[in-house]
Amino acid sequence: MGEMVSCGLTSPALFQLCLLLILVPYIKGRTFEKCLPGNACRSEKPPVVLIPGDLGNQLEAKLDKPSVVHYICYKKTDAYFTLWLNLELMVPVAIDCWIDNIRLIYNRTTRQTEAPPGVDVRVPGFGQTFPLEYLDPSKGDVGVYFFNIVQALVEWGYTRDDDVRGAPYDWRKAPNENKAYFLRLQHMIEEMAVKARGPVVLIAHSMGNMYTLYFLNHQPQAWKDRYIKAFVSLGAPWAGVAKTLRVVASGKRLHMLFCMNYIGVRTTIVKLPWAAYYLMFSNHVFYIYTIALDYNVSFLAGDNNRIPVISSLEIRSQQRSAVSTTWLFPYAHSWPADKVLIQTPTTNYTVKDYQRFFKDIDFEDGWEMRQDTEPLVSALEPPGVAIHCLYGSGVATAEGFLYTIFPDTDPTLILGDGDGTVNLLSATQCKRWIGHQTQPVHMFELEGNEHVAMLRNFTTVTYIKTVLFGP
Repeated sequence: MGEMVSCGLTSPALFQLCLLLILVPYIKGRTFEKCLPGNACRSEKPPVVLIPGDLGNQLEAKLDKPSVVHYICYKKTDAYFTLWLNLELMVPVAIDCWIDNIRLIYNRTTRQTEAPPGVDVRVPGFGQTFPLEYLDPSKGDVGVYFFNIVQALVEWGYTRDDDVRGAPYDWRKAPNENKAYFLRLQHMIEEMAVKARGPVVLIAHSMGNMYTLYFLNHQPQAWKDRYIKAFVSLGAPWAGVAKTLRVVASGKRLHMLFCMNYIGVRTTIVKLPWAAYYLMFSNHVFYIYTIALDYNVSFLAGDNNRIPVISSLEIRSQQRSAVSTTWLFPYAHSWPADKVLIQTPTTNYTVKDYQRFFKDIDFEDGWEMRQDTEPLVSALEPPGVAIHCLYGSGVATAEGFLYTIFPDTDPTLILGDGDGTVNLLSATQCKRWIGHQTQPVHMFELEGNEHVAMLRNFTTVTYIKTVLFGP
């Protein structure tokens, strides 16, 4: 008889087979090629970086102001407080304090924006998921944003703030004013890739896709080949959004609703005690319903069956001050030159008429802002990485506005196709990259999906899983 071995076989010639069977649990899921000397074994799941859209992450502020717009507003705070999303400030009178704190001031000399005197705004939690999972730190349903995607990632074996991280930024500004952000983003991607021994997947929503494209267009191809596995694009406004013209022209009415969960206005923000504040508005009953993250167009969703308590004109100054709004005006590279975006009794405005448009609404700083930001991604250069473009369709989306009195009244909407915010014409522009980069370009239509709701869609989450765990 042959010699016995530990696995019970009698033939010494089968010893190597026994050894292989013993080692299988240790090599499962890895290839010998990856584990050869000099090549570190990669993680089985790629790290994920989340880039939010406009209004898509928390902002905080600290005050030491020389003056205030209302006696209930605080001039000075000892600590940072939540500026966005703070539902306690989304109420009459108190919102005047909020508008004065979150607005930007454009400087034509430096061609940069500045905070009002005595206002320090910061972006909390870079590298963390919480500031974009929940826009409202209290984790109320109203401010849920990236939570569903992050929670799905956790269920697939990811860990918050480790191999899935958020990259929040000051969404009031365009990339030309957020250069430090891109350096931090680059370093975080490199750190995550080194730790995982493999490239990263970028998942961006809405305006975050424009930020991501700008970032990738400024990276060497060798860097992208090494550090980026794929770019998942959700609801991207590649060619701008028609709604932004209405926002700048006449503002977008806030339909405010009070929530029983938010009874009380923070004394660090406004001076009135809740009892006094309640008496001021005791004739109204409001309930917070849901949030809409669509380019400063509407902070709270719903144009029907809501009580309008913040007028379009009151909120317009803040909406105009955000440079990202004019950055997202429709682009001539995709919108027809004869497509009327704004129609008034005397004038029609197309993508060729922006300078006149800004002059006619008495907001010529807007034209300067557009000049500063239009070239940033207007060429729509391919990202140079594998990209998956998911976009909503089949939802009525404003593509033009008819004014009887211009610009200080609400217009009649001219509707087309899209996701309710991003026009279909804009969302599908990544198709132009097919055949113009060596990396694959995938298009995936989410029929009937609204702009923010697509982040909670089972189909979207399943698609992301396929990208992460596929070849």
